[in-house]
Amino acid sequence: MLLLDPASKYADCIIGEDYYGSKVVYDAEKVIKVLMTMDEMTEEEALEYFEFNIVGAYVGEETPLFIWKTDGWNEDRVDIIGQNGNDGDHYE
Repeated sequence: MLLLDPASKYADCIIGEDYYGSKVVYDAEKVIKVLMTMDEMTEEEALEYFEFNIVGAYVGEETPLFIWKTDGWNEDRVDIIGQNGNDGDHYE
């Protein structure tokens, strides 16, 4: 598994691993907060850095995953393939 570097800086952002145990899963919001506090970035700078330099960096099959936590499951945001005559695209 690959970790963000330096690992100690982002350790509290880890929320688990993928089903196969090959990828670390980070809380995206926590990573952005670390950038804002430890690197003294504005929210806009942190989000841009996160999107371009962290999420946008593919480093192989073990590239970490980043998720945005939600307050719960929202069935209205999910569509099932073939249901309602559509091809399963995500919509709201």
